[in-house]
Amino acid sequence: MTLRTKLLIPFLVSIALFALTMHFYWGPILINLQRQQIVEHHAQQIHSLKVALVRDLSAGDLAAVHDTLNRVVTAESQNGYRIVLQDNSGKRLYPLDQPVELESAQVASAEIILDAGGKPLASLIMEVDWEPEYRGMVNTIQKIELMATSLFVVALLMVYALQEWFVNRPLKSLNIASRRLAEGDFEADLPISCNDEMGKLARTFDDMRHHLQLTQDNMVHKAIEARNNAIRFQSVLESLPTPLVIINEANVIIEANGSSSQIFGYTRPELTELKLEQLIAPDAPSPSFASLVNSGSSTQPGQTGLECSAQRKDGSRFPVQIFHTVMDVGAEKHIIIVLVDITRTKQDEQRLIDARLEAERANRAKSEFLANMSHELRTPMHGILSFAGMGANKSASVKPEKIKAYFEHIHDSGQRLLSLLNNLLDLSSLESRKSTIKDGQHDLIEIVNERQRQARKRLDETGLELKLVSHVAKAHANFDRQLIAKVIDQLLDNAIQHQKGGKFIEVNIDENPHAELMLSMHNAAEPFSDEDLEVIFDTFGQGSQTHTGAGGTGLGLAICREIITQHGGRIWAENAEQGGVIFSFTLPRPE
Repeated sequence: MTLRTKLLIPFLVSIALFALTMHFYWGPILINLQRQQIVEHHAQQIHSLKVALVRDLSAGDLAAVHDTLNRVVTAESQNGYRIVLQDNSGKRLYPLDQPVELESAQVASAEIILDAGGKPLASLIMEVDWEPEYRGMVNTIQKIELMATSLFVVALLMVYALQEWFVNRPLKSLNIASRRLAEGDFEADLPISCNDEMGKLARTFDDMRHHLQLTQDNMVHKAIEARNNAIRFQSVLESLPTPLVIINEANVIIEANGSSSQIFGYTRPELTELKLEQLIAPDAPSPSFASLVNSGSSTQPGQTGLECSAQRKDGSRFPVQIFHTVMDVGAEKHIIIVLVDITRTKQDEQRLIDARLEAERANRAKSEFLANMSHELRTPMHGILSFAGMGANKSASVKPEKIKAYFEHIHDSGQRLLSLLNNLLDLSSLESRKSTIKDGQHDLIEIVNERQRQARKRLDETGLELKLVSHVAKAHANFDRQLIAKVIDQLLDNAIQHQKGGKFIEVNIDENPHAELMLSMHNAAEPFSDEDLEVIFDTFGQGSQTHTGAGGTGLGLAICREIITQHGGRIWAENAEQGGVIFSFTLPRPE
């Protein structure tokens, strides 16, 4: 329902109420008044004759009564008039004939008591046909109703016109201005020229529009500033090479930079659905929001971050150091957390630890080596000096055979000393890369057979037999024949020296899955401990077999490793499942 209709309803109701009141209330009242006036008019005529009628009735002169009443009826005959006179018993005294009934629908009647000295003599009933007066009164009432209705309609039209001019038009202007204002247009015209209530409303609306425009301008300015701040914040956030997340009081991540997504393997939407503890390894301590707030900012000078293990989406872990600072966002608190990947730091620390341990182990190995070297150098030198002195002192008294034995001992000690010095020189040359590898294509089977012939005397003396098994038709590879022969000699010498039972030293030549030529030498030596397997190829490393009396200076296997490494191969030792030890090395085969 429009405002115009609401304003017109009171006028329409007033018109309806006036019409109903005029028709159903004032109309009957006016008609009844008219009827009473007519009755009173005719009753006054009867009252003027009342004295004569009472006198005639008291005298019993009915003829005089009839004559008086006939004059009255004759005078009012044109107006529809009838009189009936009855005595106290109800007997009709006038007219003598049956009275004619009035045919009009509008008959007014009145009863007049004729008495003498307070004693009723008769009653006179007067009936008047007042239908013409009634119709005239009804017409008059209808004219009044029509005139009043016309006046109300004219007033209604005037109200409608005034309402249209002073209410509807300003309201339409305000409505149009409000719609344009809602669309962001602050230049709509307002009816603020008038001084009535609509003008005041328009001026109030104009003040509101002005304040809204100022507020909008302020909001736009703040929005631009907030957008620029957000862009700057996002740029700074994205420029950070380390993961940065922001959590709320529920420990939920509400913001994360690109580094976080890249390092943890989650997308940005996935990260903002996680809690902080979901980025931390399950078995690592995870900081809560309350603990971080209570601990204060870890970005202050002298503060160190919390170290823990982080976990990527794929389940892989890496060490991080957590730095945080608390910031207030309205009534809430947020925490900015930087997770610094300290994998390299931990690796550097581990390398330093390993280097320290390696240096300590090398120092211990060197000390052991020097102790062994001192023994190895002194023993042959002491033998040379001792047997040379004995030969010099007893040369005139002992038999030539004895002198010969002295010289043989001197020769053996010299050979041992020479071998030791040669090993030292070879190792030094190999480690400094001063020796030149003379590559050539050679047959490894041929080299093994050659070294077997060279070691035949020692094999026969120890009762051992070398068993060669080749799983390839041709064991050709590019290598320095002399250096690989030295490796085989060292491995064979090592096998003979440490043999503990058994009659065979088995040599297998095969091709591994990497298309490399592989030689394995299996002897019945005492198995190595795990610690020995890690150090026997080191420069000063010696296995427990050396300390049990098997001899060795820790140089032979180190020389073998240098030779094989410089050929692009690998060398290792392992304990055989069936007992004994297997030494193996690989050599790249020609393409």
